[in-house]
Amino acid sequence: MDISKIISVDTVKNKISCASKKKLFELISGLASAKLDVPADGLLDALFQREKLGTTYCGKGVAIPHGTFESDRDKSPAGVFLTFDKPFEFGGPGQMASVVFAYFSPKSKDQSESAEELKEIAGKILDNNFLKAIQKPETDQDLYNIIRSWFDDGKLEEPSVRGADCHRLPQGELANGTGNCKRPFWSRQISRAQGNGGYRLLLRGQPPCGHAFLSYR
Repeated sequence: MDISKIISVDTVKNKISCASKKKLFELISGLASAKLDVPADGLLDALFQREKLGTTYCGKGVAIPHGTFESDRDKSPAGVFLTFDKPFEFGGPGQMASVVFAYFSPKSKDQSESAEELKEIAGKILDNNFLKAIQKPETDQDLYNIIRSWFDDGKLEEPSVRGADCHRLPQGELANGTGNCKRPFWSRQISRAQGNGGYRLLLRGQPPCGHAFLSYR
């Protein structure tokens, strides 16, 4: 599934605070409105109307509120993915959510098709490995990268390390001297212990940086 057609970096927010369910739905509607270019009020109403039919809390700390929207133009579904700094009561007693994915589909779209798409998304989100992985990132971009990786090919990337930050790591040394590179790096730890008790990270850089090894101890 190409999740980038449904969410974007702008509709992914990591470790935010939630004051109330109403405030949450207002935030979701505002983010989705900007992506879809449709009024936020209609999206907000759709979320509350759906909740009246029964809570969209799914268990495992995950809620998936959803609704439909009207549009005079051909639109694709859109989503908003949020994680929270601490769980909050989404539905009834014991329904504490720390992850919320909101999904909006146009009324012109076959709703059985939308339901199947939402079912597939829910299955991926509720995977225990995914839920564990999304606790690690510190930025919206890192969270988005993990979501993309998981939905695109079922793999879970480690949070990214910025090349510009590498030289500031305590006693860190970059073998090829690209420590001041401003381009983002993806990182994956290599399970190769060094004699001094440290370890090595392979930094897979974007051109023209190439690859680099960071020795950290």
